[in-house]
Amino acid sequence: MVKPEFDWGDEFDDYLQSLGSKDEAKFRALIDRVESTELQDSIRKERVKKLENNLYELRARTDEHWLRGCYFQVRGSHYYITHGFSKKTRKTPNKEIARALSIRKKHFSQMNSRREEHE
Repeated sequence: MVKPEFDWGDEFDDYLQSLGSKDEAKFRALIDRVESTELQDSIRKERVKKLENNLYELRARTDEHWLRGCYFQVRGSHYYITHGFSKKTRKTPNKEIARALSIRKKHFSQMNSRREEHE
């Protein structure tokens, strides 16, 4: 059984800190839950949704809104959460998908630059 491992940077950290303590705890619990199970189980239970090729979202619902975090696979079972956002509807806004794609592109570009420096 392969369990995912999530990492993230300042942008997602800032989002978590912007949430109220109850919502932040709920989102962190979601990440822990997904990391402790297989991804297929989280997909079945709608904790995770595929948005497009190598772009997914973590999904949590509060009484007032939906909490989302976009992420992508870096390598193997390692995933990177690009950013988070809150919304009132189930549909993921195109601007949030575009933002995640931009962060993903930048992340892989930085990884390739670091790899070339070490060669």
